[in-house]
Order: sequence, then C-alpha cells, then structure tokens
Amino acid sequence: PGANNTLTLRMLVEDPVDPIHGLSIESSQLDPIVFTISGLVGTQTPTGLIPVTCPAIAQNFLCGSQPCSAGSACPGVSVWTGTSEVGKADWNQQDGTLKFSVTKSLHFSPQETPMIELLVVVR
Repeated sequence: PGANNTLTLRMLVEDPVDPIHGLSIESSQLDPIVFTISGLVGTQTPTGLIPVTCPAIAQNFLCGSQPCSAGSACPGVSVWTGTSEVGKADWNQQDGTLKFSVTKSLHFSPQETPMIELLVVVR
C-alpha cells in the first residue's frame, strides 16, 4: 500500500472585511456551506467517509473559534448521509472528489484573515 498524504485545505473568504465590524458568514446544519473539491485522482483510499481534522492553529473557526489540537476532529465540518456525520467528508476514489459541509457560522474580526483550514488524509 502507498504512503499516507495529508492534504491541507486552506480556503480564503473573498468578501471584503468590514474594518469596524469584521465579517460574519452564517451557516448551520439546516443551511450549510457545501464544498466539493474534485480532480484528486490516483489515490488508494477507498470510497466512503473519511475523517476531517483541524490543524493546530491558535484560532480555528471550525472549532468554534477555540484553539484546536493537532488531529482533533473538526466539529464545524460534516457530511449528510441521512444523518449528520460530524468531522467527516464524503470521498469518491473513482473521480477523486471530496465533499463536505461547513455547519458553523464563521465570524472574523477586522484584524483576522477570513479563512478556514482543515486536513484530510488519503493514500
């Protein structure tokens, strides 16, 4: 079997940040922000649900704006499979597609870079 590869997904929010109030992006289980990343072909990771973890950064908005320890599940990310699978993404090996939803609202102060960051591991 091949080696594990950690993919770091860093997504910047393009909306301008209000210099006084910051930026707020509303999201919830009922109204998630859905991400689909495709073209990740050539892996040996079988189709199914794979864990999504948070990197160890001082403030991660997917961890409820609290510090995350390396490898901790991202509670603000999930995939819907009839029930909510928290901390998981839907992986399709054949076409190399990763799909997940952000289900927590994101609030950025004027001094913060509006971005979210998460990690997935594939072989």
